[in-house]
Amino acid sequence: MLKKIASFFKFIFVIALLAGGAMLTASLTMISLEVHCDLQDEQVYTCQSRDMLFGWTLSEVTADQVYGIERDLTCKGSGPNKGCSARAEFKTSSADRIVLSRRYNDPDQVQKVVNALGPLMEGKSTPIDMVFPPSTFVSVVMITIGACMFVLLLFVVAIQIFGKTVGDPNARVIDLRRKN
Repeated sequence: MLKKIASFFKFIFVIALLAGGAMLTASLTMISLEVHCDLQDEQVYTCQSRDMLFGWTLSEVTADQVYGIERDLTCKGSGPNKGCSARAEFKTSSADRIVLSRRYNDPDQVQKVVNALGPLMEGKSTPIDMVFPPSTFVSVVMITIGACMFVLLLFVVAIQIFGKTVGDPNARVIDLRRKN
């Protein structure tokens, strides 16, 4: 019985490692972006952007004297193996470019951010409060993988708790070795 308890705690440790890996993967793929901008007297904005994961703030950027937003696209490789990432940048009156988010870098999603915020900034709307969710495809894939891993982990926990050990005389063992 003591071996089963030790084996169970070993298994719990492995589950904790897998959960940490799953959270790391989620934090890299399921990021939403929250942007808030207020128009100041000089007809420029003071903006804040936050990377959010399930309502928790992962990082926050503040920019002053913002007058617009722009997309920066970076591609590596060539042909079908070309990988691109994009980032949205606040344009400031001091000629600085301040990145909204280093994690929110899907080219299609970043283009949606620029397309939504650009006209609002040009029209001098105030305040600007927008939340940009992660892509639907990534969310569905992550939820599917998480559900499959959960079912698999439940199965393994049941085997760990209720399974037979090799030394148990009442356990039935199937020997698949060839006998001559």
